[in-house]
Amino acid sequence: MAATLVLPAGCYPGDEGELEFAGEVEFRPIGGVWLNTSSLGSLHFSALDLDGEVLDGLRLTDVLIPQPNDQWLRMDSIYVTSGQIRGRRGGTHYTGAALLGSRWLLSPVQGAPVEMWISGYTGGAEARYTFQTLDGGGAPIHVCDPDGQGDYSAIPIKDITVNGVTGAIASRSKTLYLACVSGAVGKARKWGYSAHWLARFEVAVRMVRADYCFDGASWTVNGTGVQVRDAWDVNDFLHSNYATEAVWTAEGLACLTQPRRTEYSAAQVICDGAAIPTCPTDLSMATYPGTLIWTKIGTPPTP
Repeated sequence: MAATLVLPAGCYPGDEGELEFAGEVEFRPIGGVWLNTSSLGSLHFSALDLDGEVLDGLRLTDVLIPQPNDQWLRMDSIYVTSGQIRGRRGGTHYTGAALLGSRWLLSPVQGAPVEMWISGYTGGAEARYTFQTLDGGGAPIHVCDPDGQGDYSAIPIKDITVNGVTGAIASRSKTLYLACVSGAVGKARKWGYSAHWLARFEVAVRMVRADYCFDGASWTVNGTGVQVRDAWDVNDFLHSNYATEAVWTAEGLACLTQPRRTEYSAAQVICDGAAIPTCPTDLSMATYPGTLIWTKIGTPPTP
């Protein structure tokens, strides 16, 4: 059964089943919406190669699990399965709360070695991990920025990378992507979209960011509402009488009526030198072949 989904500019108290995500994505004039918010000081990264190769300018050198009497157990390998980070030492596998306090030793291509550790873990159908590191003065800080509810956690995604400029998502083996729930990739997972089907997941991430031209540019601002209906019955409109924003396919937007940033008109969104067609008034999920997502703006129609 689909969940009703709205990302409102303000609250609608008493709307049963509503999911509130106001103020969690942001338009930035240069670089667009953050795909992810993880960093180690000045080093921004999103993914780690689990075989110890350099990725995002960073190499994972060791993961150490805390043991009694202030001892540490070095993992032979780290892997991701069923949405959980797992460590292996010999024939023993460690997961869940057993990884709390684990030290992740990292070597940047440039600069001194750095370290982060798991300070929080939430299990369930979708595990979340909170990582911390030290700032330049030696004080603990979070690796992820907080979302609108103050959540600093990340969702582990297996074997993907995300191009930080274009937003394109690709498969990459032996890779752990730490999707902060404050970033667009983590939001797409929070809203129920699986990274198992990369093309579909990429569309969902672009939808979160209002990336109309599929080029990495964002057309949204903090607090702007959006409602979502999709082809997989994951989410549905809460207020079906609100204006249509766009119809999303794997190849790009099929149509656009009103950008989320209402100071813009659809005619101002130019992709590859051309405006996007306006959505018809009798729109449905069947209007355009290949429709994956239909979005509506999250504010009421003007009387």
